[in-house]
Amino acid sequence: MGLEIVCVERKGKKAGHRHVTVIGVDTTKVVIRFSVKTVRRIIKEGTVDFFYTGPDGLPVAVRRYKCPCGVKTIRAVRGRENDGELSQLPSCSSWSPSSVS
Repeated sequence: MGLEIVCVERKGKKAGHRHVTVIGVDTTKVVIRFSVKTVRRIIKEGTVDFFYTGPDGLPVAVRRYKCPCGVKTIRAVRGRENDGELSQLPSCSSWSPSSVS
């Protein structure tokens, strides 16, 4: 299926408008972090798919996204709709396997 994103780091001055800058992928032993720039490149190359597990327990695809403010980032995609749930994942600095519900 691809690599599951389990945590993110966000950046931005406005609390309501912050972009994901780093994602973390769980390898069962350690979380490997990727910059959004790297994730965007990997997605474009078609090398690996990225997803996260939504609140309903289903996998949600992650795709390249250009925010209306001009920032090139990534975003979760359910069908034809984008959602902001990816940014609701825990911070990678505090993530641990036991923090997953």
